[in-house]
Amino acid sequence: MWSDLHDKVLELEWLLPAAPEAVWRAFTTAEGLRAWWWNHWLDVKIDLDVRPGGTYRLAAPGAGIAVAGDYLVVDAPQHLSFTWRWIDAEGVSRDEACDLRFVAEGEQTRLLLRHTGPWADRTPAETYRQGWEFAISALARTLAE
Repeated sequence: MWSDLHDKVLELEWLLPAAPEAVWRAFTTAEGLRAWWWNHWLDVKIDLDVRPGGTYRLAAPGAGIAVAGDYLVVDAPQHLSFTWRWIDAEGVSRDEACDLRFVAEGEQTRLLLRHTGPWADRTPAETYRQGWEFAISALARTLAE
């Protein structure tokens, strides 16, 4: 499994209009996530226990989807790592992993995201690319307000 995670990698980066502390809060607090994560749905439920070994669950019951996992690294405000399990009508995905780095660049933050999974080919990575780009665009708009 670890070689699968190493071989199938999605790496993305963005320059966000806020300091790392603000971006960190946007990822690690229910209030912060609620402002941008799936904010086009009204029924999103967010449960977070942000600490190594803690868990999270972000669910949109009306859409029939959720993502959940365990926090692996919580090093505020520069490094957040967690497992990722996608949940929908087809079931629960195998464990994937997300690693986020928050790098200060003046009054902005460069977000480096690495998402890996035990994928048979590159199709899931491209699907996640679209999802992450949509979500982080919403985050950037929220941070700019």
